[in-house]
Amino acid sequence: MFLRPCNRYLVVEPIEEDQLEDNPRILLPDDYKQSNPFGIGRIVGRATDCSVEAFEGEIITFSSNMLEKISINGENFSLLLENYVLGILSEIE
Repeated sequence: MFLRPCNRYLVVEPIEEDQLEDNPRILLPDDYKQSNPFGIGRIVGRATDCSVEAFEGEIITFSSNMLEKISINGENFSLLLENYVLGILSEIE
């Protein structure tokens, strides 16, 4: 199933970062996950009325608490309003 976003939304595939150090100084449960206020993700769809110049396949950074997760017929989608895109990651300037 494909979700075509509307109203300046982007469909984002979140990318998990390994944030724990190899040798932590504090013992943590195996399922512990440190929360980061920022996330990164790959754009997989965008509304036609988006003004941000980020396109499908590009990696963006965003405020992670603004990522909206929805489930439709058993499929999960992550949506982000274009206002919450903080930057586009690339290898060159």
